[in-house]
Amino acid sequence: MSRVRQGPPRTRAVAALDLAQAAVSGLGRAPHRLVTGARGNRLMMRGLVVAAIAVVVGTGLVVTALVRTPDGLAPLGVAPPAATEAAPTSDPGTAGIGPGGTDGAPAGSVDPPGPTDGPTTAPPPAAEPPAPVPLTAGYATEDPSLLGYLGAVEIANPGPVAVSGWTVVITLPRRTLAVGQVTGAQAAQDGAIWTFTPLPDAAGVPAGGTFRFTFRVSGAALGATTPTACTIDGRPCTGDLPSPTP
Repeated sequence: MSRVRQGPPRTRAVAALDLAQAAVSGLGRAPHRLVTGARGNRLMMRGLVVAAIAVVVGTGLVVTALVRTPDGLAPLGVAPPAATEAAPTSDPGTAGIGPGGTDGAPAGSVDPPGPTDGPTTAPPPAAEPPAPVPLTAGYATEDPSLLGYLGAVEIANPGPVAVSGWTVVITLPRRTLAVGQVTGAQAAQDGAIWTFTPLPDAAGVPAGGTFRFTFRVSGAALGATTPTACTIDGRPCTGDLPSPTP
């Protein structure tokens, strides 16, 4: 004996739909019955009444089912909409730090140069070397003899730098007097005027130092040979020069 397989239990919504379908089917057969005469008219009226009642009852059941179980009539195969994921919010990050940089500046921006420690000053100009100070010279007569003497000139440099060039001019009373034995300088004669200049390899007069050269004058008695003038670089020599005898 075979068992009849029963379907799933019918819900009120399904029963209401079946009833509405039956009412519609009855209404569909009404035109065919119109042609059967008076009996057909009575059957049609009854059918219409039953169909109207079925429609009303079915509609009420459907509404009740929808109110109580709204999910029961959801279309098959359509899943309820998934919950919308919340949009990710940007990480606020550390306070005071904006996107793209560490201090609120947009990405790719360059920080302005920070203030320097202080106003920059141009280096002082190089000091100019001190200017040489004019040399001074003193004349003296040494080692006198019957026919001549030894003349000595001492040059002083009071300045802060050494001086390599100088010119000392000695004027004798007569051009016939001879000058020789010159040490520390070189001499040139122009009549009675003798010009003395440094030797080619001389080191010059050091700063704050002195330099001495000598020469011997011969040809007459001492009183007749004493120089009458002495200059250094055009300035008179210091020291007392004996006056020549007539």
